[in-house]
Amino acid sequence: MAKIVFKHGKTSNNICVKLSGKDTIMTVDLSNITLKSPKGFVKPEIIAKNQIVYENLKGGRIKSYLSMGIQVSQFFSIVDQVLNITKYIIDNGLLLECLVKNIDYIFFDDENKVRMIYVPISHMAETEDMLWLLRYMADSAVLKNKSEIKELRDFKNCLSSLSAFDIDKIRKELPLYKNFLHELDEDEPTDLMDESTELMDDDKTDLADETETYIMNEFSEQVTGFPKLKRLSTNEVVYINKSVFRIGKDKNCVDYFIDNVAVSRSHADIIVRGTRCFIVDLKSKNKTYINDNVIPINTEYELHNDDVITLADEEFIINF
Repeated sequence: MAKIVFKHGKTSNNICVKLSGKDTIMTVDLSNITLKSPKGFVKPEIIAKNQIVYENLKGGRIKSYLSMGIQVSQFFSIVDQVLNITKYIIDNGLLLECLVKNIDYIFFDDENKVRMIYVPISHMAETEDMLWLLRYMADSAVLKNKSEIKELRDFKNCLSSLSAFDIDKIRKELPLYKNFLHELDEDEPTDLMDESTELMDDDKTDLADETETYIMNEFSEQVTGFPKLKRLSTNEVVYINKSVFRIGKDKNCVDYFIDNVAVSRSHADIIVRGTRCFIVDLKSKNKTYINDNVIPINTEYELHNDDVITLADEEFIINF
């Protein structure tokens, strides 16, 4: 399976996607990204039989930018750019699973533009969805103005209420979001790859010393580091992306909102400590059950892979 290799340089960064013998470059998708140079995409500079290289990545990782202290308007501008990139993929018949949705591979350049990586190869494994990415971005954002926290929380609750990624619903259901939409500026002209260019020989595209490279992960075995819950009534997957993750029906104080009258406002906390995971019932009215056994209130109960968690009458399966 393909691997992403991230190279730190003195003046810029490079990303190399190393292909396995089973991977095939999809030439139509490749031409779309290289010839049209759509806004928001990092253009591949070297295409070989065994690798695709994205060179001279300016700026820094978006994860660092989000954590440095920003205004909520800046956060929504970033979200808007990510949604525009996603919309381009959908509108042009490209494959959403080929968009790298790991926040460590999303960049924010010196012109305040989001840059994402599209890998036009077959056998790409979908490891994270767009809802997961947007939730993770929201959880990573540190706001300068604490009075804006409610706006960010409203956005997270909007995402939690969706059973599937839907750009129109995200923009329609959250009125505040519309106040912060920013159109992307036109990209500067770039040299286009000749459409007749053939794949280069492997020996002409060797990168620098491999020992200087940090291999991030493999797509097929990518690990987010988060346990996840599958809500059985909707098949929605919820990532436990905080050390203390609260579930309940009060939108103003929970990390995952359940619109169910049987569920308490703050029903339960899921606590992550390293590789172990626990659940605490917060004096809920209709109790918390693990594998059909009620658990005591205000007491940590350790969870294991494939445990069935029932909050009142809402069932989840947890996986690590």
